Order: sequence, then structure tokens, then C-alpha cells
Amino acid sequence: MRVISSIAEIDFVIGELRRDGDTLVIKGDPSSSIEAEVRMTARDAAQLLASIIFNPTAILYFLSLPFLLLKRPHDAETGGATPGDPFLKLNKPW
Repeated sequence: MRVISSIAEIDFVIGELRRDGDTLVIKGDPSSSIEAEVRMTARDAAQLLASIIFNPTAILYFLSLPFLLLKRPHDAETGGATPGDPFLKLNKPW
């Protein structure tokens, strides 16, 4: 997955998922652009789930996933970026 902000573009690959008390911990895979850890509280998870369930665009996206994956099998290797995409030239500067 690609995280884009005004300060950086980060290639984040989900590695390990674990629970730490009431928190879901998502650690980035070593192949990610940057070593990262995301902590999601129960409230964060509920908000995320509600925003997906009540959003028609998100529902249609998830329903279309099988077709999207069959259409573009190379996306798994490039994170959705095309070969000419400048994001692929990022070269992990940190």
C-alpha cells in the first residue's frame, strides 16, 4: 500500500499483525520503504469498520476486488504502481 503525504511517499507492506492489550499492532514488513508500526485502538477499528460499511464506494470496491486482482496481477509486486511511475524510483532514501 502506498501512503502519500506532503512530506513523503511511503511504500508500506503489512508484515506482522498482533494484539497488545486492547490495541491492534500492525508492523511493516522489512521490504517497506520505512520501518513503521501502526497502533489501532478499538475506537479506531470501529470507526474504520463503520466508514467502510456505510460507504457505498468502499462496498463496491471490496466487491470488485476479485475482478481487479484478475485484471492486474502485477500490482502485487509493484504496490499498484506502474513501471514508469516515479514512486518506483524512490529507492528508500532513509
